[in-house]
Amino acid sequence: MRSSLLATASLSALLIAASARAQDIRLIGSVAKSGNDYIVDCTKIILKSTTVDLSKVTGVNDIHGKNTGTFTKPVIDVTSVAAFNSSLSLRQPVKLGGNMIFDIKSPLNGVVLMWASLLPSYLPLDQYTPGLTGTWYLDPVYLVFVTAIVNTPPQASFTFPIPDVKNLIGLPIYSQAAIWQSVGPILFLNPDCATLQKSG
Repeated sequence: MRSSLLATASLSALLIAASARAQDIRLIGSVAKSGNDYIVDCTKIILKSTTVDLSKVTGVNDIHGKNTGTFTKPVIDVTSVAAFNSSLSLRQPVKLGGNMIFDIKSPLNGVVLMWASLLPSYLPLDQYTPGLTGTWYLDPVYLVFVTAIVNTPPQASFTFPIPDVKNLIGLPIYSQAAIWQSVGPILFLNPDCATLQKSG
């Protein structure tokens, strides 16, 4: 009986995983080159396509495809790419003891939620969390909630202080924003990143 239950549970897990891989993935982000691969910029998410010329994709885009890799090592087979009108950018350089300065460009009205983390991650929100759309790109272990502000189209900017901790010099910092509108799902925007530099 126990082995039968374990077999059933294992089969169910495999079916759920297979179903998740087969579903459409939505990624808001920029395409970047990393070695021989194309990735979503500031992530480890690999992009491949036989229908879209990824070398010609510029700017922040609404990317759709299917995950042909695994949950921990996603490889997205891109089926469509379209220019997107909302984006996050982190001003460079980012120095310890100073401020991170974020710019949100979007025609959408709503509350902007902002996070930062020391590691990237991957969670396709449309599949697992009703009411959210896009992809979550930040590792929750090192996650910091930065702020929530009311967006003022077409652009809003805000700052977040960084402590002057020498052990952080040279580490990457990843950021992401989401726009919470009065109607519709919460939209998670592209990630952006920088390398933490010493103060001065």
